Amino acid sequence: MYFIVATHGEMAKGVYDASRILSGKRDNFTFIEAYVESDDFAGKFEKVLSGIHDDNIIVLTDLLQGSVNQVVLKYQKERKLEIIAGINLSLVLKVLSIDDGADIVAQLRNCVKDAREQLILINDLLDV
Repeated sequence: MYFIVATHGEMAKGVYDASRILSGKRDNFTFIEAYVESDDFAGKFEKVLSGIHDDNIIVLTDLLQGSVNQVVLKYQKERKLEIIAGINLSLVLKVLSIDDGADIVAQLRNCVKDAREQLILINDLLDV
């Protein structure tokens, strides 16, 4: 299984770095920053994909309707990508811990559900 974080700007690197600190370094995990050094995100994404020889590729993007996600969607059927949009660090950590041998889509659904529960206004916890 291979994991890619792809976002607008430098968010991908930040999420990647934080994930490595919290879950350890991995050889099956990379990031792609869109529109930082060039406007050719599609070329960058295609280059990364061409170097991955795993059948299970999970791509984590920032915005559902964003240009990054639109490019990734073009490769979904060709490479059988599993794509999750609207990421946060909690989600990424949960996704990195899924079991390659079990139902990947069911696990990803659970990861999304759990990550949604991490989104909370702290005032609601404090009764402020």
